[in-house]
Amino acid sequence: MARLKPWYQVVTPREDLRENRPLDASEFAVHLDHIRLGRAHADYIEPKRFFERTFFTQSLLDLSSQVVRRLSGVAVETSAVFNMATQFGGGKTHALTALYHLAKGGDESKNWRGVDAILTKAQASCPRCNREFGQAEKDLLIRLILCVDPKAEAAAGLASKAMRSLGIDVQGLPEKERFHREAVRKKITADMIPRANLVGRLGAIPVRNGLLPRAASRSQT
Repeated sequence: MARLKPWYQVVTPREDLRENRPLDASEFAVHLDHIRLGRAHADYIEPKRFFERTFFTQSLLDLSSQVVRRLSGVAVETSAVFNMATQFGGGKTHALTALYHLAKGGDESKNWRGVDAILTKAQASCPRCNREFGQAEKDLLIRLILCVDPKAEAAAGLASKAMRSLGIDVQGLPEKERFHREAVRKKITADMIPRANLVGRLGAIPVRNGLLPRAASRSQT
């Protein structure tokens, strides 16, 4: 029977373990601002070192990929705001540190351990492509929602989402965002035509009772 090698001959422990100087409890309780100012431990300040010591759980991978998508200009299938509610020691600061390094590192972050999995999940290898196709995807989604019966059970919640995307029933929008939604609304409502005239009109939206007349009337005000 073959003899098993000692574990320290199979794997190489990190230098802090080899030199008997592990992080103490105060260094684990790091502040994000200390990382930004370069006052935290090197394990947190140096991005390559940080990612080598980070295990990407499914939750951390989901969060990171959605943020990368959002920063790349993709507004669909990703949240603009995240509520990071965990108990003490649940990983909030660690997750924010990962996002900080990803946002600051740019293309350099592609060389860090685990980032390839984030980019694969985010499908955000080309920011310009993501901005253009992301907007086209959002435009198509709005058009599809406007074509369905808002009272149908399968369309529950979609109607209000489409209206908000068109700037309807939304208060307190920044001026730039309000102008953007108004432009989208005018573009889409310009394609609204009676059902009888749909033949041969690719991309046209049929006028029906419910959402579309409301969107059209708002665009004329």
